[in-house]
Amino acid sequence: MAVGAINATGARSVMTGLRPNDPTIDERFLAYFSIVQEAAADLGCVFFLFCGEGHDLITDEIDCQDLTGWLVPFDEVADFEPIWKADNWKDLTTEQSDFMVTAIWSGVPGEISVKFEPIP
Repeated sequence: MAVGAINATGARSVMTGLRPNDPTIDERFLAYFSIVQEAAADLGCVFFLFCGEGHDLITDEIDCQDLTGWLVPFDEVADFEPIWKADNWKDLTTEQSDFMVTAIWSGVPGEISVKFEPIP
């Protein structure tokens, strides 16, 4: 299903790694977050958002900012996602805690790239 598409129940779908009821998510942020998820997929992972960190680029087409979250390998998503959805951080394993990274964008509109740096 396309990012931001309307599903069969009439609700807007949001891609994995974003909370569906976040009022700050708009089409411009979804355009950026799809770039983040493509960069994560290139590493065999899914990115789960925790929070924005600033370093903003906001245009009519895209809303970029550095993001903190978890870069979770594909084979760990089924275990991690329910904990993330429930904000149940005490249930994270040490390994899952180590998935936390900062997604840092660079470039100019139309040529945005994202790299992931571990949280020290």
